[in-house]
Amino acid sequence: MKSEIIIIDPYFSEKDLEWIQDIQAIRSDCQITVLTSKEGNMNINENNEATYNSEWRIISIETPPYTTIQLVWDNNKKSPFHDRWVICQDTQAGLKIGTSFNSLGLKKDAQISQMTSEDILQIEQTIINDYLIKRLRDYKDAKLFYSSFQLSCD
Repeated sequence: MKSEIIIIDPYFSEKDLEWIQDIQAIRSDCQITVLTSKEGNMNINENNEATYNSEWRIISIETPPYTTIQLVWDNNKKSPFHDRWVICQDTQAGLKIGTSFNSLGLKKDAQISQMTSEDILQIEQTIINDYLIKRLRDYKDAKLFYSSFQLSCD
């Protein structure tokens, strides 16, 4: 069974691809899915795919692991989720991260905690199911928009 890691962070951007590189160094066969948004002026480029792929070529000469980047946002470029999680699907292990990847260790103290199996199940049944699988159309009376692409070095 191939390992899949899901990263959920509304502020994840091309500047955070070093996290993907780190995962690749540890688990080269791992499939990665990143669920992010346009919150806080992240991912607002006209062509996010080109921006991510260009950044990957800057940080690595390796072919990236199979990585899907999925964005979800509302009319105001807000995310329907706030917290951040990293979940390894095959082992049912996960971390809840109290800040965005791009600010870990830089400004303020932040909590990183191991998720229980109940925590993981709840995130799978809500965030993952709603925004990665079903792609809900509305959140709190606001229309949701989606965009997704594969990370590549082409």
